[in-house]
Amino acid sequence: MEYQVKTAHGTLFCRREGSGPLLLLIHGVACDSEFFREASAILSKKFTVISYDRRGYSRSIPAEGETDFSVWAHADDAAEIIGAELKRKHEEEICLEESEPQMNGAEEQSKVKDGQNTGFFVAGCSAGGAVTAALATKYPELVRQVFLHEPLMRGSGELAAEQDAFWEKLHKSAEKHRIITCMMHFVNAMGGMNRDKEGQSMEQQSRNLKNLELFLEKEMDSFSNLKLEDFNISVPVTVACGSDDKTGMFHRSAYQAAETKGWKHKIVPGYHNFASDEPEMFAQCIVEEFFE
Repeated sequence: MEYQVKTAHGTLFCRREGSGPLLLLIHGVACDSEFFREASAILSKKFTVISYDRRGYSRSIPAEGETDFSVWAHADDAAEIIGAELKRKHEEEICLEESEPQMNGAEEQSKVKDGQNTGFFVAGCSAGGAVTAALATKYPELVRQVFLHEPLMRGSGELAAEQDAFWEKLHKSAEKHRIITCMMHFVNAMGGMNRDKEGQSMEQQSRNLKNLELFLEKEMDSFSNLKLEDFNISVPVTVACGSDDKTGMFHRSAYQAAETKGWKHKIVPGYHNFASDEPEMFAQCIVEEFFE
């Protein structure tokens, strides 16, 4: 079902599917929650899946005059969604308890134990991976475990210099309003893409370009200035990188981040847009990491 979460900073468009452990999916740049549409349907067989359009993206409308689109502001929004969902789940459990016969002591103890770990599993892709890392850093009590697919992370050494050049090219192209050129810079940094994937509708393509414009105008400075030391994550972390884009800057920076922080690292099939390109395989990876 589609619904909205209203915050002091605007209205967030959300979608809930399925039942089971709680899973939040966070998208990256030049897309929206439709990025996870097929994967969400598959994952809903195992999880209660929540996806949403990030602040200012597509159907999520920021409050009038809103200026904060930093990675930490996006983490705040994700926390608001999690809080609203945990409240809804708690109210449902109360209603269920009131309608059930009184449990014996052993059953009650088991139920309480199972309910202690009420946080969300969270998976983020690209810039959504950076938001996920910020969420787990700022709100560890809301998060059980995170899965970061080629997250937007700051590198070191030669990789840092390559990233600086990438951001500089984006800035120059954005100043001249060359949005398609900016998109091509992203494609090059991705190290390739799945050419066999069915194309998007004209409406979705239009939304994606507007979302890219928002990133360039309001998010880029925050995301480009992130440092690895900004993230202090106490829950289990898995960083995944595509098998077909090993030369891509996003792949290499994510791998370097995992090594530097001591996070679990794994190679998964495909390219940077793994969740959209290969929804079945993406869902399988999520189940393997979170459910089994």
